[in-house]
Order: sequence, then C-alpha cells, then structure tokens
Amino acid sequence: MAILLESDKDTRIQSHLDELTKRTVLLFITIVSLTLIWSFSVDELLRDFLAMLHPCQGDCLNVYDPAQWSAIRWLSALYLAFLSSLPLLLHHVHRFAKPGLAIQEYKALKRCTMFGTVLLLVSFLLMTTTLLPMLFKAGHENHLSVGLSAQYSAVEMLAIATYLTWIFGLLLTSWLIMFTAGQLKILTQTTAEWWRVRVYGISSVLILLTVPEQAQALGVPLVAIMLLSNEFFARPWMTQTDLVSGRITDWFDADGRRRRLAVIQSKEGKNRIDSNIADDAGFSLLTVGNWHERQVDRERVLLFVQHQRITDVMVHHDAGGEPPTFIKENFERLGIKMHTNHYKGPEQWTSHPFSALLTENSYQPI
Repeated sequence: MAILLESDKDTRIQSHLDELTKRTVLLFITIVSLTLIWSFSVDELLRDFLAMLHPCQGDCLNVYDPAQWSAIRWLSALYLAFLSSLPLLLHHVHRFAKPGLAIQEYKALKRCTMFGTVLLLVSFLLMTTTLLPMLFKAGHENHLSVGLSAQYSAVEMLAIATYLTWIFGLLLTSWLIMFTAGQLKILTQTTAEWWRVRVYGISSVLILLTVPEQAQALGVPLVAIMLLSNEFFARPWMTQTDLVSGRITDWFDADGRRRRLAVIQSKEGKNRIDSNIADDAGFSLLTVGNWHERQVDRERVLLFVQHQRITDVMVHHDAGGEPPTFIKENFERLGIKMHTNHYKGPEQWTSHPFSALLTENSYQPI
C-alpha cells in the first residue's frame, strides 16, 4: 500500500492519468519533429564523428551492410532529438512528479536530473573527442604490430562508441543518485538495502539488456564494476544513521506473524530513549523534530516505515502528544498498528516497550 502525501491528498487518480497523457503526447510530438529535422543534417555529423574515430591513414573504413547504416543513421537522429528536447523533458518530469514526491525526494530528483544532464553531456563530449579516438588508435597500432591489415566497419565502430558512452552515462547516473540521496540523508544505514535493490537492480538490467551481440562477454564484468564502484563510492552514506537508530529486527508473535517494531520520540524530549537500549531490545528508534508543524519530518517518518515495512509503532509521550492526523491516516493505509506508551521515565525502557505484543512464545531470529 502506498502512502498519501499532503501535497497530493486531494487529487483524483484520473487527473494524474490525464496530465501524464497530455505531457507524454507533447514530448512524443516534440521528439518526432526534432528527429525529422535532425535527419537532414545527421549525415554530416556522422561523417565528422567517424573522422574523429578514424584510427588509420588511408581508406580502412567501410560500410559492409547498407541496411544497418540506415538504421544507425535514424537512431543517431533520434538520439540527437532526445538530447535537444532534454530541457523540455526535465521541465515536464519535475512538474508532473512534484505533487507525488516527498520534499526530500523532490529535491533529490531535481538534483539528479539537473546534474545528471550536465554530466551526461560533458561525458559524451569527453568520450567522443578524447577517450574513444585514443582507444581506437591504440587498437589499430596493436593490429599493425602483429602484421594485420586493418579494415574496420563504420557501423560497428559507431555501435561500440554508442555502447561505451551509454555504459559510462549509466555509471555516472548511478553514482549521482547515491550521492544525492546520501547528501539529502535519504540514503542511510537503515534504507541502504532499499536503495541497493532499486539502483543496482535497474542499472544491472539496463547493462545486460543493451550489450551488443559482439560484446556479450562484457555484460557480467560491467555489472560487477558498477556494483563495486557504487559500494565503494556510497559507503560513507550507507553507514550514516541520522533519523533512525536502534536495530531493525524481524520478530514473530505467538501466531507466527512477522512484526517489525519502531518507537518515535522527539528531539526536544526530556526523557529521550537511549539508542543503545533500542539496539539491544531489537526495535527501531526514530528521533524527529516538530512533526506537528514540519511537513518534512512527517514525510521522513512515513518513508522510513514504508521502506522498512514496519508493522507496529509506539509514540513516546515526549513526542508532543497525539501524532498528526496525517500520520495516523497513513499508518492505517499501510496497515501499521499503533500501541499505547505506558512508560513514564527512561529507566523503564530497560524492559521491552512491546512486551504486551511479544508474548513468551514470540521468536526473534538471530
């Protein structure tokens, strides 16, 4: 079950579908029109691009399959049309996504898309003007050193150049997503698995599905490079705690149902619970600011309980009385049960706060 954000609670689903249809049709018409416009000048651009990639002196570059060349020509025009429409695409993505995203998520989306676009263009220029010519030149010199007569296919050279640029762009995008999420404190120790599944999973599938037939053996090594580089790059943010402390543990009650437990307390509370107690007892401890007045605090709580599939929540008395109505409504949507806090002081938290829920027959896996 999805959460219902305050910025989107009064909007019907059909209105979102209508808006999505309008924006998609507009983008489709724009890209098709730009593709037709670029098709009149794409031949000159491909000729200049191949001249940069050309690794040898003389005529060693040929087109062995005119049909494939025609396909490359139209794909290049489509690619240029997509790049030309990026400002319009980003505008519509931001406008459509804003009502359905939390404040921190929307900031992350804007930073990722804006910086990602700049990095994509810079990396494309760097790859096509410097790195790829150096790579093809080194390969050509190696061919000559072993006595081979070098003959190259223009279609395959363009396909390899496009694929390497695509892989480099994917790596940059995955790094940027992890970096932005970490800086905004969306990526933490407790949400790391959620981000790994989505970023690593989508990137791996895209790499494997787009491997050219001539380079199938590169699929698994490229996926491994992507995983290892992201793990190394995002390690500082995957170990930060921020909002959440304690320990996420799967408990099983007397009926065998899985329970995940969380306690919410206020930063300004006098009788705050120590994180070591939560860690030893096996429940998550969320320390929030003024969630009655700050939308960002309410959304961070909801995103955490949704991502970690929390089933039971207890609000500490010092968190400011009853939870906001918006929070309680979303807890009901997510099937989260709220429990009464009977503890008056921090010394009483040495016993488990969910002792009434977890009977003697409950089981905690190691």
